[in-house]
Amino acid sequence: MVVCDGLGGLTRDAFHRHQQVIMTFLNNSGIGPGKLVALALPRDRRMMLCVATIAATGAAWLPIDIEAPQNRARLILEDARPALVLLPDTDHLGWACGYEAWCLDAFELTPCRIAANTKPLGKIGTVPPDTAYVTYTSGTTGRPKGVIIPRKALLNFLHSIRETLDFGSDETLLAVTTWTFDIAVLEILLPLASGSRCVIASSADVRDPGRLTALIRTHRVTAMQATPTLWQTLFGTAASEALQGLLLLSGGESMPAHLARQMSSVGRAVYNLYGPTETTIWSTAHRLAPDEPDTPPAGRPLANTRLYITDRSGGLLPDGVVGELMIAGDGVATGYLNRPALTASRFVPDPESSTGALAYRTGDRAALDSRGLLSILGRLISR
Repeated sequence: MVVCDGLGGLTRDAFHRHQQVIMTFLNNSGIGPGKLVALALPRDRRMMLCVATIAATGAAWLPIDIEAPQNRARLILEDARPALVLLPDTDHLGWACGYEAWCLDAFELTPCRIAANTKPLGKIGTVPPDTAYVTYTSGTTGRPKGVIIPRKALLNFLHSIRETLDFGSDETLLAVTTWTFDIAVLEILLPLASGSRCVIASSADVRDPGRLTALIRTHRVTAMQATPTLWQTLFGTAASEALQGLLLLSGGESMPAHLARQMSSVGRAVYNLYGPTETTIWSTAHRLAPDEPDTPPAGRPLANTRLYITDRSGGLLPDGVVGELMIAGDGVATGYLNRPALTASRFVPDPESSTGALAYRTGDRAALDSRGLLSILGRLISR
């Protein structure tokens, strides 16, 4: 567990001092717009510091889960071909897979070059210069895909979710999400953007409801984001008592009606969130009523986001008719890294744009009611 304030647990001067040292290393290695830096780091303040520093150089970051099977990391690195890999220590040198690698000490926060290329890797990969980060999908439906998120999309999300949640500098957020799951970006960057505090739970903390309860109480946590699966685990234990009065965020899976009622009975505000990775973290939000009667809807779009329900040929359907959900607006990703054919099939012209903007075909069955509330009804049988 690590407790961070809006500057990663450092004073403002210390944060900027460490950031400048890391930035100098990055600049000397030619890291800048269009370059990708892989972060194979544990769940601690190094994530916040490195993300902020990489963003300041204009480069993009790529999260790698060092607790996942190493063959997944190898597959991702071989596809993305980053210019640099940041590691926590020399014990993880194997994760670099022969790429240029640095070790970032947990306490000194000073990078040290520990390896150079040990095999021919071919040309280092590039991304569009406006890229904020690249994140890979789970690969449960096939080969993992690298989703390219532009800076405009990330900034729009952070601004709109902060306004939607009324998330201020007095909040303390408990971060429990695996670093490579894109919703973790909210947990890392929303505290930085709002000047609030972040308590980063370890993987062991997340697996133990008692330890999570202790973190909530000890650090006076005021907000937490999790999937319905984790929320149901917590509500099946005494940990639910510690959630009284918290801002509770749920997404990534369908929220059952009984869980919606449990959460709304204890949270000061409870939000059901929905959004594919390809439209930047969350695209819609619904604040649960205290006596939410049914399975909650996915809600209304965040700022600068448009929702369409389409038929098989891409034609727009009226309210109440079930079809495929298509999402447009500032949150839409650039596309998939190194997969132009798949990008062209899933990212299509926005029917309401006169500037050539794209919309994302989600593959989700959905409907919009007369109030503009979105309901997700499962996946399409075929794509």
